[in-house]
Amino acid sequence: MKKYRISKYSPIYRDERGRYLKDDWTSYADIGKKFNGNQLTLEEYINIERNYQKIVKRICEECEATTLVVKELERGFSVEEIKNILIKKEIELSEEDIRFITDIKNGYLVSLDNLRKIVSFILKDCFWCKLECPTSKVTIEFGYDLYVYITCNEISKQTIQWVEKVGMYIESI
Repeated sequence: MKKYRISKYSPIYRDERGRYLKDDWTSYADIGKKFNGNQLTLEEYINIERNYQKIVKRICEECEATTLVVKELERGFSVEEIKNILIKKEIELSEEDIRFITDIKNGYLVSLDNLRKIVSFILKDCFWCKLECPTSKVTIEFGYDLYVYITCNEISKQTIQWVEKVGMYIESI
């Protein structure tokens, strides 16, 4: 099994210890703030979030992980608090989103169709969890600052190249 780090951060800006040195945005909470003279827009954030969703789904498909199980679920905020935090960044939750966030629990089975939602809500700090596929031995964990960690057999060179083409990075750690 290998562990990979997926991020929007180019490895060329890391020091010898792996720390990212460039001033860059790290969360949806940074929408509206300036980094290197450019203001982070909601559209830019959403594009990056979608990249994470596509990448995680592609790796799951490649590893034949068709269903994942929610493990170690953590909730830092109530649904009302989440709604209030997100609305400040012009992000609204639908009634379906609210039901999903409310109903998710440990042991919840996540299909690849629902994977995008889970990734989106975790990246927006609605909750945190680990996702595991017991049949294909894939584990997905989410770190701070938009880092996603995947443990699996191996990610193909084609997928790694595809990820780089969309402006994201997969690093073996």
